[in-house]
Order: sequence, then structure tokens, then C-alpha cells
Amino acid sequence: MVIVLQSSYLNSLGLSGNDLYVDDRLCRPNISSTEVVFRFPLDTCGTAKEMINGFVSYTNNVRASPSQSGEITYQSLYLLQVGCRMEPDTIVQIFYKAKELVNANITGMGRFNASIAFYTSRNFTQQIYDSPYEVNLNQQLFVQVKLTRSDESLDLFLDTCVASPNPNDFKNRSYDLLRNGCPRDSTYLSYTNGVDQYARFSFRAFKFLQTHAYVHLQCKVIICPDNDYNSRCRKGCQYRRKRSLDSSYNTNTVTLGPIKLRGQKPVAGHGVKESEKSME
Repeated sequence: MVIVLQSSYLNSLGLSGNDLYVDDRLCRPNISSTEVVFRFPLDTCGTAKEMINGFVSYTNNVRASPSQSGEITYQSLYLLQVGCRMEPDTIVQIFYKAKELVNANITGMGRFNASIAFYTSRNFTQQIYDSPYEVNLNQQLFVQVKLTRSDESLDLFLDTCVASPNPNDFKNRSYDLLRNGCPRDSTYLSYTNGVDQYARFSFRAFKFLQTHAYVHLQCKVIICPDNDYNSRCRKGCQYRRKRSLDSSYNTNTVTLGPIKLRGQKPVAGHGVKESEKSME
């Protein structure tokens, strides 16, 4: 969370940067001649977290007690409540500039972030960084998707995973591994999904690789509160989707690849992407 207040505005209220504090008084701002800046992780400085309708909301308060004869008075003359409401898919930076707000509230939207990667075994202890990742036909491949920032109050659910030879097109000439939480490939094996901060699964390299130089994976991810037992994360496989996902559980995608059949020559001019990519 980043909160910036102009020094000229504070001076107009008879305040200075030294008078300001947040809910944890030990968290102090950086003060320059023009701005006062609070910058701290969402889980520190007394920030309160609350689950509301599938969203995670973080709030904190900027307060001021003007100094008098070198002593601090604890009667607050200024209150600015800052909120960050996190969407259940990815994360972006939030930046606020407060100019002429006294006893006001400001709330912005953010997104969680997740990453996807191959691992060498079902123990998921050794990540594979090779790009492209060369595999044998019918080799078992192990994949993990996880939240970038650990938070035990959140669960991650894989809704759909699709393979495609084109990293920019997962609709035409694609192959479903998972659709609406339901396995579509006979070799797809889920180890955990929808009950933790990460999801893990495996599948076997398929004949798709014999006709295409490279194959990429794309997975749609949903993030839910761990204590919501009626969330999409807990409903698992849904063969028939009567309507689109509830707005409280918006989806985004993570992409992994490419995979290359061992010994097969690549197609000239085919672009190779990194073996791990975060949500965009």
C-alpha cells in the first residue's frame, strides 16, 4: 500500500509529515520537501483484512496529532481511511494521491498474482527452468500453479487448462486438459485443487507434440476465500455451466511453455517463450 500526501496540503491544515501516523504508530512515513509517503506491505502496519463477497479488502487509516512544545497530543485532527479491494484473480500496483480530503475514504481495486511452472516429480520440490522443456512422448509432466504472495486465507482453483501450438491462440487447434473443473484428458491427474494456495496436477505428453514443434499450456485460475464453502473453488467439476462465473470470482489466465518433443527439430522462426510466466 502506497499513500502520498502533498506537503503543501498538510501545511494548509497546520500539519507536517512528522505529525502523521497509521494504525501502527511504529510505521513512519518518508518525508521530503514536497511529499509525505507511507509505503508498506498489506499485511503490516495495523492493516485490517476482511473477506466480503469473495473479495479481500484491506484498510488502514492515516491520522495526525499536531505536535505541541515537542510533545505529541493524542487527539486526532485528521483522518483518511485508505482501502484496497483485491479482485480474486491477479494483482496490480495501487497508488493514491490525496490532495484536499479531510476525514475521507478512498478505495481502489487491485488484483492477486499467480505463477505456473513445471516440476520434475509429484513431490513438487524441484522446478524446471528449461525453455523449451524437452520431453518424451507419454512422459508424465508435473505442473503447479500458486499464489505469488502466500496467504493461508485464500484458495486457488484451476477452472480450465488448454494446450495449443500457438501461444496467442488457445481456441483454434487446441486440446483441453481441464474444462470447467472437469478432466478432459484421460491422463490428467489432480493432486490438489481449490483447497489451498496452490493447485497441482500432472498429465502425459500427448501425440499433439508429434504434429507441432511446440505446445503451450494456458490455465484459467479463480481465487476464493478459504472460509467460503459455497465458493466456485469448492464446487469442483461442473459439466454444465448454466451461466457465466459469478462476478465475485472473475478469472484470468497463466501461460506455461513451450514443451518440445525430445529430438524433434523446431520450426524455423517459431518464437520460444519463457518457461514460467506470471498472470498479466
